[in-house]
Amino acid sequence: MKHAVLVLAGTLVMAAAVPAAAQEAYTMRAFYNPGPYTQINVERTVRNYEFCLESSNGGVLESALGHVIWLRLVRPDANLNALQEGIARLAAEGPTPSIRYRASLAAMVFDSPKIFAGLTNVCCASGNELFAKVSAKAQETLIGDNR
Repeated sequence: MKHAVLVLAGTLVMAAAVPAAAQEAYTMRAFYNPGPYTQINVERTVRNYEFCLESSNGGVLESALGHVIWLRLVRPDANLNALQEGIARLAAEGPTPSIRYRASLAAMVFDSPKIFAGLTNVCCASGNELFAKVSAKAQETLIGDNR
């Protein structure tokens, strides 16, 4: 009887602790620095991001757009032409305004990567911060500082 009670008590403690730990891990923001992408198979990476840009999951789309922006910035030598069609489609027909806006920012980075080159030295706390910095840089460059 004691053994059964101890097993039940242990199970209940584990059941209570796991969701709390999972929630804590989910809410903690990881430092957003996907890496330099120097030692990757670019063709495979592009193919994987092409699939991600076809996803119906908004989180996958937003994450893929952020990583594609970073890939374009840190690997200007890579042939990423295959991703431009998916980005253009999302900018025009994305499922939410947020995804359409983020895809438009990604399209700007693809069209004019030199404008955004300074962002490779900037660290972001999240994907949202990356998009905010890309947006600010686009605004600074395209509209200018009219003081």
